[in-house]
Amino acid sequence: MVALTLWPYLKHAVDRPRWSQLRIFRHLRPSVALFIPQIATTVYLALNKTMLWQLDSVKAAGFYDYSNKLIKLVLALVTATGTVMLPHIANLYMKHQLEKVKDYLYVSFDIVLCIAVPMAFGIAGVATTLATLFFGRAFTSVDILLMIEAPIVILIGMSNVLGQQYLLPTKQTKAFTISVTLGTIVNILFNVPLIILLGVRGAMLATLISECFVTGYQLFVTRHQLTFKPLIWGLSKYFLAGGNHVWPRRLLPQYNDARLLQSPTASNWDWRPHLPSTINSLTATNLAHPRTDQSQSKKLIPI
Repeated sequence: MVALTLWPYLKHAVDRPRWSQLRIFRHLRPSVALFIPQIATTVYLALNKTMLWQLDSVKAAGFYDYSNKLIKLVLALVTATGTVMLPHIANLYMKHQLEKVKDYLYVSFDIVLCIAVPMAFGIAGVATTLATLFFGRAFTSVDILLMIEAPIVILIGMSNVLGQQYLLPTKQTKAFTISVTLGTIVNILFNVPLIILLGVRGAMLATLISECFVTGYQLFVTRHQLTFKPLIWGLSKYFLAGGNHVWPRRLLPQYNDARLLQSPTASNWDWRPHLPSTINSLTATNLAHPRTDQSQSKKLIPI
């Protein structure tokens, strides 16, 4: 209803359409070509949970769904550059400034790797503790799934730059559609045997393999158009920095073990009855020594 109230004001800003000059079917084919990848992505995401439910259990489908939701939170930041860069690269391509297109692409690829690689290593490093803290003790099995799915952050980041920021703006929609469709087919083919053998972990492995095919095909298509060295020149440094996120936690098992959060004494202890006595003791201490805090605060104030 709110949108309808704005229509009367459009007559001052928008001209009346000339129906005889409209060419609707000329734009229908490109629209359908862009719509197919969205259908393929939606279908294979829905099929993963459905196949898990049919071949394994509803519980496994829930574990998959919760792990996937957490990865999507990270992907929202990794793929944010695609929304910004797509119109800029399309504008440069229409002006035939191909060298600038490549320069922007290399910079965008480097920024995405700089964000995605440490995040992937970070998720894998804290997965055992993060799953318990974020979802609760009933979802401790999600930790292994997060470790398996963590590399997808890097792969989807790379395919987002190649697909959304290069193939689509440069009118290579066919190659982009083939890559997404190939990933869907590979995911379905690997889902059945891997789910039967490994359960929900097999579904995660199938998703990882399908994303490898998507990114690999896009790299294969652009092999004669782009130089790979500028694309991945900083990858080793980012992997080194990402590895430094993981090994300290492996050296500190007392922080890496989620069983501390699952101990009976920690889970059954109720802090609420002790809260009033704690507040009363703190208040009594402050009233008994009012000058101590003032003297300390004066020392902290610079003259």
